[in-house]
Amino acid sequence: MRLRFAGFRAYTRDQAAPETMNSVADWVHAARLCRRRLQFNARTRLIGVRAGNLVRPG
Repeated sequence: MRLRFAGFRAYTRDQAAPETMNSVADWVHAARLCRRRLQFNARTRLIGVRAGNLVRPG
């Protein structure tokens, strides 16, 4: 997750999944865990979430 605030300060937090994530709810949960690790009171300009190491099922 990357958060960018007014004034273009940026903070990045990564979260490795302990197991395969198969649903949107899993991705949302992981993003919320990253968000909780950031403390801020500034106005947010941008929130970005990235997924990597994707594989096809089967």
